[in-house]
Amino acid sequence: MPKSEISNDKNSFMRKMPPRSENFSVIGLKIDESDDFFTISLYFNDAVNANSIKAEHIFINNLPISPETEFLFNKNRHMSRFTVSKKETMSDFSIRITNLCSFDGKIMNPIELNNLETKTFYKFSREKHEWQKSSL
Repeated sequence: MPKSEISNDKNSFMRKMPPRSENFSVIGLKIDESDDFFTISLYFNDAVNANSIKAEHIFINNLPISPETEFLFNKNRHMSRFTVSKKETMSDFSIRITNLCSFDGKIMNPIELNNLETKTFYKFSREKHEWQKSSL
């Protein structure tokens, strides 16, 4: 194709995707355990805005996690992982997540899960509208 026929429209080669009608939400939560830490992985139904994930938005046993907490993300930002010291938690604990938003600006409704166990994966069932647990 001659150069003069190439469109200057930057979006001409991008896929058109319909907007998602569902709310932005956490759809899965995995808790792994090592000697001194719990590693918590959050799975989202859409790409999360990495700037919205802050320690002040995640509470374990009703206390915000440490401000020094580092958050890691997978390539498409549908998963975030962080660690917390076992000193800050117990073997059973609760988590509350607030004020997160998707990459395209949708705000997540706060969630709270109680009596969480380590070495467990929790998945939100859209059919039953409840969280279900399974062993890793």
